[in-house]
Amino acid sequence: MNNLRRNVLKGAGATTAVSVAVMAGLLKPGMAL
Repeated sequence: MNNLRRNVLKGAGATTAVSVAVMAGLLKPGMAL
């Protein structure tokens, strides 16, 4: 059960990191302009 919860948290963290990276990638070109 703990392993399942850990995997879920890891997956959520990875998804959040990816979305944050995408947002940063979208914002940087806008700031350059």
